[in-house]
Amino acid sequence: MLTDPNERLTDATLADEIALLGDVLAAATDADGRLTPAEVDQALGLARAAPQTAG
Repeated sequence: MLTDPNERLTDATLADEIALLGDVLAAATDADGRLTPAEVDQALGLARAAPQTAG
């Protein structure tokens, strides 16, 4: 709990997670419907691996 009302959160991980959530929310705002898993990955900057085939 913060004891000083002027104290700010400085947790870098928390800030990164908030930024990622903002990216997903921005993508969802632009979408016509629900985001597919591929669209969520794209919003998060992730590359989907190509499915491996047995060979």
